[in-house]
Amino acid sequence: MTQEISLNKKRILRAARSRNKMKSDAEHPRLVINKSLRHIEVQLINDAQSQTLFGTSTKSPKAEVLKGNAKIEWLAQELSSYCKTNKISNIIFDRSGYPYHGNIAILADNLRKQGLNF
Repeated sequence: MTQEISLNKKRILRAARSRNKMKSDAEHPRLVINKSLRHIEVQLINDAQSQTLFGTSTKSPKAEVLKGNAKIEWLAQELSSYCKTNKISNIIFDRSGYPYHGNIAILADNLRKQGLNF
């Protein structure tokens, strides 16, 4: 008898497979994305020191008043302002096994417009 694997478990396996190929440091932190049906969370992580440098979410009171893609643009703006103040221009984009379309693609495009390279 075969056992069905849920879509989320498949996503986690994809994420682990791609994360093994990525290594970040202080100059090139890893941008991790986690999304639910309503919210998106982003974190900048330095894997060399196992340290979270910055994190924000659409759960923030500032983002709660925004609608649709404006929330994602706000996330990109917050993240890019942190990177500019800490002189970070290159990041490693870890989409955590999510397909590169929809909100993930919009976030990546807005980050590129803000001047981040990945």
